[in-house]
Amino acid sequence: MEVYQKISNIGQQKCNQYFSKQFVSAILSGCFLAFGMCCSIRVGGHIENSDLGYRRLISGLFGLPIGLLLIVLCNTQLFTGNTAFYTIALWERKIKVMRMFGSFIIIYIGNLAGSILFAYMIYGAQVLNNSPSIITLAESKISNNWQVTLLKGILCNWFVCLALWQAACGDSVADKAVGIFFPIAGFVALGLEHCVANMYIIPQSMILGANITISDFVLYNLIPVTLGNILSGVIFVGLASGFMFHKNQNNV
Repeated sequence: MEVYQKISNIGQQKCNQYFSKQFVSAILSGCFLAFGMCCSIRVGGHIENSDLGYRRLISGLFGLPIGLLLIVLCNTQLFTGNTAFYTIALWERKIKVMRMFGSFIIIYIGNLAGSILFAYMIYGAQVLNNSPSIITLAESKISNNWQVTLLKGILCNWFVCLALWQAACGDSVADKAVGIFFPIAGFVALGLEHCVANMYIIPQSMILGANITISDFVLYNLIPVTLGNILSGVIFVGLASGFMFHKNQNNV
């Protein structure tokens, strides 16, 4: 399949990029996704709770899809999408295991650094000072048990990786935008969990005064969401597509 081979080549290019460039690229991705999430909160967060469906629709359409589209068009590094792309490149023997793990660590740290950097910039600009909805949202994200949060992470990155797959199908900006917007808007509407988005949301709420500690953030959200995101990217998109589309796979 042409798109499958294209994605394996993208995974190879991203994984083999110099670590220094990966880190800077990952910082930018953290900022881009945080920008999208900030837009979502700034717009959708002011809609009354009685209009919950409408608020979720607006938050989903005007938010994270913008951030992910920036990441795709600027070709920067996002940890969650790379879980699928690297798995496909590894299946095709285009990257090495140790290089893949090293790249994951660099990009994860870079995404976190970019997200927190953007949170402090937004705080300094006083953009969300009158948006208590971000505190409510962040506190709800650490209130679920591990199993629920893990499953939300699995479901979320499944559709994030499929959105990136669809973006790879298109050649024009419009094609990529359409491929990205609907799956991402859907996962936001469903309230699923994305580790890089949460790297912005929860620290931003903590800066604004949320009753959340660093250990709450790491233990009750970041770890289970990251594990869930990894599982779905690797298994449901990476390994599943490798099994179906690998060039030596015989059709039955």
